[in-house]
Amino acid sequence: MTLTVVLTPNSADAFYKGKFNAYNAFDQTYYSTPGGDYGNNKLSNRDVMRVGFNYDATYHEGDCYRSCLTFTRGSIPLNAIVTQARLRIYCVDLQLKDVNFKPEIQFYRILNSWQDHNVYWSQLSTSSSSSGSINIYNKNAWYEIDLTSDVNCFLSSGEWLGWMLKAKRETPYPLKNTIGRVCYAILAGREYNNPSLKPQLVVTYESEKTFLMPSLQKPVFHTPVFYIESLKSGYVKPSNIRVTLNYGSGVPSFRVWIPDNKGKLSRKFNLLDDVKIWVFDQGEFKLLMRGVIIKTSTIITEKGYFIELEGYNYSYYLMIREKNQVYENKEISEIVLDLASLTPEIEAKYYVIPTPKNIKTFSAYESIFGNLVDLAKIASLTGEEYGFWVCEGTHMFENRPNLHFQPINKDYNIMDLNLEDCWEISFTREAPKANKLNIRWSYYDLNKVKTVEAIEKEVLIEKTLWNYYIKDEEEAEAWGNAQLQTLMKPQFNIEAITPLNINFTPGKLVRFYNEDEVLLLKIIEVEHIYNESQALTKLNLKS
Repeated sequence: MTLTVVLTPNSADAFYKGKFNAYNAFDQTYYSTPGGDYGNNKLSNRDVMRVGFNYDATYHEGDCYRSCLTFTRGSIPLNAIVTQARLRIYCVDLQLKDVNFKPEIQFYRILNSWQDHNVYWSQLSTSSSSSGSINIYNKNAWYEIDLTSDVNCFLSSGEWLGWMLKAKRETPYPLKNTIGRVCYAILAGREYNNPSLKPQLVVTYESEKTFLMPSLQKPVFHTPVFYIESLKSGYVKPSNIRVTLNYGSGVPSFRVWIPDNKGKLSRKFNLLDDVKIWVFDQGEFKLLMRGVIIKTSTIITEKGYFIELEGYNYSYYLMIREKNQVYENKEISEIVLDLASLTPEIEAKYYVIPTPKNIKTFSAYESIFGNLVDLAKIASLTGEEYGFWVCEGTHMFENRPNLHFQPINKDYNIMDLNLEDCWEISFTREAPKANKLNIRWSYYDLNKVKTVEAIEKEVLIEKTLWNYYIKDEEEAEAWGNAQLQTLMKPQFNIEAITPLNINFTPGKLVRFYNEDEVLLLKIIEVEHIYNESQALTKLNLKS
C-alpha cells in the first residue's frame, strides 16, 4: 500500500549568523552567540528563517545568515519504504542590493543534535557535500527539493536531525568599502503566523510490501544451519533478543531474515556503506524494514528465531534456538554474531565446492559456489581445469575422511551413491568461447583411496554467463549475473535465469554484457521459480 503524508516542522528550526569583514573577506572568523533572535528570528512578529548575507559598507563588515530545520517521523511507520520525500519551503521576502545574482540555497544533512534557541556557528556537524540546492528567484513563492535519500537515512537511524540551509555564496565579491551589498532570502519558519506557509516535508512511502513466495511449512532456503551461541555467560531469552551483526572480511553482502509474528521491530543501524539489510516476516514474507549496514548493526525483535545471511554465491540459514540452560543465573538478551568466524553444524544442502585439482583443503567463505551451473562460469572465465567436490552433511568444510558426498545434479543420471562414497568432478573446455564442456566424474573408495570408476561425458552448454546492470524499483544501481541463451537474435525472445537478489519489473531495460558484446534488453515477463534448494528469477526478454 502506497501512502503520502505531509509533515510540518513540529520539532525545531533556527536562524543564526556569523561576521565577515571587508579586509579579510576570504579568511573570515565567523561567530555567533545563542539566545535573542538567533534561534527564533522574527520579521514583523512572524517566525522566519534567513539564508544569505548582508554587507554594511558603513562598518566594513557583514552578516552571513544560515538556518537549520528538522522534522519528526510523525505517522510514518518504522518499517516504511520511503519512495519519495520532497521538502517544500515558502519564500516570504527576498532582499537584494547591488548584486547581479540571487540566492542559491544548499541543503546539508546535519549529523549532530541541536536545539532551537541554542545554535552556534561552529556547533553543527554536517555532511561533506550538499544533498541538493534550490535557486530563489522571487518572493511569495513555494520552492521544493527532493531529499528522499536523507529521509531514508533518518528513518533507518531513528535520528531526525534535519538540514542546515546555507547560501552557495555567503559573501559579496568583490567587496567595496563604499557599497553595501545584500543578498538573502527570508523563509517561513515553524511558528510562522500563516500555518499554510510553514515548511512541509511531503513523504510517499509503502507501508508494506508483499513478496511472491510460496506458503511452506519449512523455509524456502535449505542451507547450513548454524546454532548461535551467546558470547556471554547466561541463557538466551526467545523474546526481545538483540542480535548484533559484526561484519567480517569474508562476507561481501548479506540479507537478514527475521520472523516476527507481530511485526514490531525497533532497530539502529550504522549507515557506513552500501551493503544493505532486509528484514522480512518469515511467515507472510512481508518486508518489515530495510537499511544499510557494513560493520555493526543492532536489531531488536520480539520473536527472533531465524536469520538467513545471503551472499553473492551462497546462503546461510541461521537459527536462534531457545536455550533454557542457565549459567551463573544470568539471563542473556544479547547475541553477537561474528560473520567471519561462523562454523557449520548438521543440516546442509548439497554443494559444489570448486578447488584446483590437487588441493585437499578449502575455506568455507571462498569455496561455496552453489550448484553445477557455476562450472560454466569458471570455465568461461579461465578455461582451466578444476576439481569440484559435491558434498552434503556434517563437517563439510573440514579435511576429514568421513565427508559425506553425493552428486548434486540428477540430470546426468549418475548412479546413487552411499553417503560414505566420494565423487570428484573435474571439467575441461576447449576454449573459453566453446559451447561444449567435458565433465569427468571420478568415484573414490575412501577406504582404499584409489579411483574405482571414472565416467566421462560431453555436455552441451545451452546457457552462458552474462553480467547485467539494472536500476531497481527505488532507482538504485545494481549489478549481478545471469544465464542467457547462447543463440541470441533480435527476432527471438531471450530467457535469463538469475538468483532472486533484485526486484525486476516488466518494461524495464536491463543491460547485459560480457567481454565481447553488450545487449540492451527489455523485460517482457518475470517468473519466480522456487525449489528445494534455491529461489530464482526467470526473465523473458526482448531486444
